[in-house]
Amino acid sequence: DLHPANSLSLHDALPICDDALTRIDSLPYPIFVPTTEYELVGLTPATVFMNSILFNGVEWMMHYGAADTVVGLAIAQP
Repeated sequence: DLHPANSLSLHDALPICDDALTRIDSLPYPIFVPTTEYELVGLTPATVFMNSILFNGVEWMMHYGAADTVVGLAIAQP
């Protein structure tokens, strides 16, 4: 199990276009979880949260906070 107990992870959600508070669907598991030491140890342990995400035409780049101590950059190619 990659989801540490009592952790704060990133989940997806598909909202209704004209009502962002109403969710159509979501995955049954988190898409980004704390796994490295700097994500697991800090002011708020076992925490990752998204700050921004952009697609530059080649890859996704997500700036994120880790344990309220570090800012990280996660990169993924589609």
